[in-house]
Amino acid sequence: MKKNIFSLLFCLIFLHLFAQETPVVEAPKLQVGLINGLTLTKIRTSNSSFETFDSKISYTGGFSAKMKLLPFLGIKASLLYENKGSKYSVSYFGFSFSGKFKFNYINLPIIAYYEHPIGPVKVFAGLGGTFAFMTHANAELNGTSESISDDVNRIDAGLNGELGASYVFLNKFTAEVYFREYFGLLNAINDPSSTSTLKNNSMGLLFGVYYHL
Repeated sequence: MKKNIFSLLFCLIFLHLFAQETPVVEAPKLQVGLINGLTLTKIRTSNSSFETFDSKISYTGGFSAKMKLLPFLGIKASLLYENKGSKYSVSYFGFSFSGKFKFNYINLPIIAYYEHPIGPVKVFAGLGGTFAFMTHANAELNGTSESISDDVNRIDAGLNGELGASYVFLNKFTAEVYFREYFGLLNAINDPSSTSTLKNNSMGLLFGVYYHL
């Protein structure tokens, strides 16, 4: 994720340098819309002696608003429901079992983005952070699901990066598609005495439609 953040920063600088002599396409200052998409989520752990975590396919969706600060710079804030977690397998003294962790969150990502027009399309790159509140957490083992909400921290936070393209249609709507990556910074384990850490990671392909106010 750190390498991807540096790559996004490079994209922002590159686009800004090569956009100086390009006429800027005016856009509405405020847009509101809906976002939906598929994500690939995984847990990072500090203790991999017995546990192995693999990615699982999940989903996200919700509301979003974009505000232009300058012709090429804006802020996007969203309120999204997202299912995070991971598949896992444990091997311990000859015994092994597998299952899934499912963490349901209400996310508030806030992204600063730079966009540059290329013909009728605008490409954009953005960086920001996400604050999240966990609504429910389940652990699945051999087809049986059990609530572990009391064992998972209610608050999560991390860094977000986005790279995508948008297109205005009917003069009142903007459609956008983008790749997003999330790098969690907080430990999901709600146990101060634990020496292990579990942190959320996710990447996804999202699609949004905005209405121009």
